Amino acid sequence: MVKTGSKTFQSHRVVFFSFAVPIFLSAFLLFQVQPILGKYLLPLFGGSSAVWNTCLLFFQAVLLVGYFYAHVISRLRLKFQLSVHCLLVVLVLILMLFLKVCWGTAILPKPVVSLSFFNSPLVQILIVLGISVGLPFFLLSSTSILIQSWFSRMNKTKSPYSFYTVSNAASFLALLSYPVFFEPVLSMDQQAVTWFWIYGVFTLSIVCTIFIVQSKNPTHLNTGSLDFIKTKKKPGIKLFFYWISLSATASVLLLSVTSRITLDIAPVPFIWIITLSLYLLSFVISFADIRLNSQKLWLVSLIAALFAAWFSLKFAGRFDVISNIIIHSFILFACCVFCHSKLFYLKPDARYLTSFYLSLAAGGVLGGLIVNIFAPVFFKGFWEYHSALIVCSSAGIFSLFGKKIIQQYYIRFTAVLFLLFFSFLISMDLVSKIKASQGSFRNFYGFIQLEHFMVNNIPLTKLYHNSILHGIQAAAGPLKYKPTSYYTKNSGVGAAFLFHPNRKAKKNINAGVIGLGIGTLAAYGRSGDSIRFYEIDHDIIRLACHSRWFSYVKNSRAKIDIIPGDARLSLKNDISSKGTHLFDILAIDAFSGDSIPVHLLTKEAFELYFDHMKKDGILAIHISNRYIDFEPVVSAAAMHFKIGAIMVETKNNPHNSKWILLTKNDLFLKNPEIKSLSRAVKNPQGTGVWTDNHNSLMSILKK
Repeated sequence: MVKTGSKTFQSHRVVFFSFAVPIFLSAFLLFQVQPILGKYLLPLFGGSSAVWNTCLLFFQAVLLVGYFYAHVISRLRLKFQLSVHCLLVVLVLILMLFLKVCWGTAILPKPVVSLSFFNSPLVQILIVLGISVGLPFFLLSSTSILIQSWFSRMNKTKSPYSFYTVSNAASFLALLSYPVFFEPVLSMDQQAVTWFWIYGVFTLSIVCTIFIVQSKNPTHLNTGSLDFIKTKKKPGIKLFFYWISLSATASVLLLSVTSRITLDIAPVPFIWIITLSLYLLSFVISFADIRLNSQKLWLVSLIAALFAAWFSLKFAGRFDVISNIIIHSFILFACCVFCHSKLFYLKPDARYLTSFYLSLAAGGVLGGLIVNIFAPVFFKGFWEYHSALIVCSSAGIFSLFGKKIIQQYYIRFTAVLFLLFFSFLISMDLVSKIKASQGSFRNFYGFIQLEHFMVNNIPLTKLYHNSILHGIQAAAGPLKYKPTSYYTKNSGVGAAFLFHPNRKAKKNINAGVIGLGIGTLAAYGRSGDSIRFYEIDHDIIRLACHSRWFSYVKNSRAKIDIIPGDARLSLKNDISSKGTHLFDILAIDAFSGDSIPVHLLTKEAFELYFDHMKKDGILAIHISNRYIDFEPVVSAAAMHFKIGAIMVETKNNPHNSKWILLTKNDLFLKNPEIKSLSRAVKNPQGTGVWTDNHNSLMSILKK
């Protein structure tokens, strides 16, 4: 008897393990590929933080399609399910092998398809993702639900929801391992190859699982849906609405909190991973039926999160990078775990497992559509963050009036008062931002706001991008024609124009500028000079060149050219079509919020810059940033290319600026006025030169 019991126990363990492995691998692959492709696409679309949110929208949409496929096919004969899914998994593996032969990699779209006929970057990203990873992602997303339904057929007394914890734990591990191991150790190509080989292991595990299901459960191979499981009443429309609403609220919070952090710091994988990991961790905790999973605990956390949200909104811009990430991470985690714990307590019986997961996926897509499609069209600011917090608070109030999770009347009353109070404060902040939104608008690249004010009876206008000042100009008087803010005469770029040897020799200057802003640098142009601006945001071009508030470009005496699109791609295309531009000065001032896009500071980018410059030209790089110290990165590049580098730091409070000037022009470097303005750049202290394949912001975050 003992022997038999031992064998039965071993058999159950083998069966459970055989189901858990493909679920684990499918989830790991799903969330490993997201940062890989997000990082790959980031430089192709200007380094905008919206690239990641668009990627998430694609992954959520394909997840929904995968869940729908699992929901439909699980209603068919089990034998048919096993055959079809196994065949599709193997066919996708063969397809990726074919793409690996054609592209050299199975998932990265190396020959980037020309999508210039699509005006929307969002549409372009969705198409590129669909071509590169759409099919494997679709199959991976459906695998976990299908395997759970197969498990329910073999184990009528055991809940399959424990596999959801396995799935989310694997997703969590995939995200954490990316910045710790995959990103710093492996190149982009190596990451793609590693992902492909893990998919091969996953395919083998699926085949083994299907073999076990067929051998252990032959009586159910010809049955349809899970009718043999005794269930409660079928979930009604009201319950489906709760599932979708709670899932959508958590999804909006994930995307909006990620945007708040990345817009003013930098859109980089490790920040994406922090927020997405916390989102997944909230699922892991909520769906693990442990003692800690108490609705009372998460309700208290929700109240604390709402207070933290109001506090961060009231004192926005006053936190260092670590505090900023910690505060917003707590807000995201507390709100998501509240929503997901409510979902756990509202989950149906196993028969409706696929309907439940399909509703969760639909809510995720709805949240993605709200942030990526609805909000940019109908909101002038990032107001979806406020809205999601208010909805989450309303869900907390509803839960207190619904099922009595807190029995004591006075405690429930106090909790409702706190929720209402913080909702009111957040609503007031939202109302104030709506009132102040005149002259502001949103697009794919962020939030643009104009601020008009008077100084000594002279009207001035400021341009803000994601709350960061990108230029200021007076409408009249002598200041109308003078460069201001980060571009004054004592700034690094100002010194490059004013003290370039060509100026003293009364020769013309040929300059290039990556990043237009309001066109302030056009003020340095003289007759005979030429300045070529590269700008990816068409709305910025419209404001700088065709609005009544900014006239630097219109009033410049130099020949001005505006080149729309990503600067690196434009410069690369120019080499093959027009040759090098032989710039005397090339200024890198392309900020997305408060940070230079990473792909403009890599070795490959510097090689491109130097190809377009004269041998004695000056490369001016704007590195002002509240959260990131780019000096070691530029210093490492200067050492790599064996070129002189000086720092010009200007104290024009509140428009302090830092510019690093790289040049081999000894006349410029030895100029006494330049020496008085500058200092030598610091040693990179172990920071290596960045490349397109290897770069990471973690080591240069300001403490």
